Amino acid sequence: MTASRPRSNNTARKKRVLAKGYTKVPFLLEVLLGHFRRRDIRCPYCGNSISRLVIRRSVLLECRKCPKCGIFWRHPKTLPLYLGKAYTISTIGDDLTYLTPDPTELRRLMSTSFVGTDKWFGEKIEIVKRYRSRGKLLDYGCSWGYGIWQFKKAGFDVMGYEVCEARAEFGRRNMGVEIVSDVEQLESLPTGMFDIIFCHHVFEHLHDPYPVLERFKRLINADGIVVIFSPNCEGLKNSETAKIVCRRLLCEGHILGLTVDFFEKNLPKHGFRLIASEIFDYEWERSYFKMHPSEGKLLGAELMVIAVREDAKYVESY
Repeated sequence: MTASRPRSNNTARKKRVLAKGYTKVPFLLEVLLGHFRRRDIRCPYCGNSISRLVIRRSVLLECRKCPKCGIFWRHPKTLPLYLGKAYTISTIGDDLTYLTPDPTELRRLMSTSFVGTDKWFGEKIEIVKRYRSRGKLLDYGCSWGYGIWQFKKAGFDVMGYEVCEARAEFGRRNMGVEIVSDVEQLESLPTGMFDIIFCHHVFEHLHDPYPVLERFKRLINADGIVVIFSPNCEGLKNSETAKIVCRRLLCEGHILGLTVDFFEKNLPKHGFRLIASEIFDYEWERSYFKMHPSEGKLLGAELMVIAVREDAKYVESY
């Protein structure tokens, strides 16, 4: 006789399925409507009206590239209104980024400092510490605060920004972390308030990344650092790997495809210079390509870039 799974697991699975349904249907409708509306293929970063088709993911979805700034994006682009609803009412995905844990699970996660989950930031905190061992840190796009909690434990003075008020409130209430969810609150903060801006897998979701980088420019101090993690879309440059990268990384929740070249070329427009970049791979990636060797390589699933202001005087080597 086969043992049944715990009821709590079944309940969580049902919640994930329902949550996915609530966003899949509006997403498909939004994409479909995008083809009936006037085709807007302007670059989401620089507004360039000329773009190049890289690959089609399906009949409705395209991956395009701007020849001016070098960014990749999914077309049709979903509207900000859709994104706001999707991130507020449900989930895009089924991991801890979007689904807040129940009290028992949260206690377990905090007791282990999130080790063993994809929300463990230990290695990334160590990277930040190579440049700044302490200071005022903004976790931009912090979800329900698991990163803030870990940075605080590591000795940083941390504040978070999260667009979804429900997740922000969960973090404030259950983890005792400081999170704002109104962008006007960020705009009211003093210029140069932060020593570190940490942005973990947020840029690929942005409908309009240009003003976000301008916001970083205002909020970071003269010797501060900006650390950005995102999916690595270097593989979109290669026709042999573009299909798998497009399928895995330019999806429902991801609008933008980021590369080192994009950041290196465009960060100076916002008063930054790139001082370090690295690409990481993961076990799922190694396993996938072991089973599908004909599909080439992703060149690493995750991209990290670190930038400082152009006039920064003190930068430790990576």
